[in-house]
Amino acid sequence: IIRLHLFLGNLFKKQGNFADSQQNYEKARTILQNHFPSAEPILADIYHSIAGTFYQMQDLNNALTFYEKTIAIDEKQIGVHHPSSA
Repeated sequence: IIRLHLFLGNLFKKQGNFADSQQNYEKARTILQNHFPSAEPILADIYHSIAGTFYQMQDLNNALTFYEKTIAIDEKQIGVHHPSSA
């Protein structure tokens, strides 16, 4: 169901329906954090999607916040010295 909410969020974002997009991303995040707290790579994907929606809405402060959350999870998972962290 998490992936379904991500898919719907992406679909709504492509249609320019940012409110429904964010709502589905938030549902995915809530389900993930409540039932799979150790699934950080998926949480990073959700944060990245939320950031992209904020970016398209020109809400750059919130976009930056969620991009930074994505980076923090990625660096924790693969380390700051990994080539993809550069």
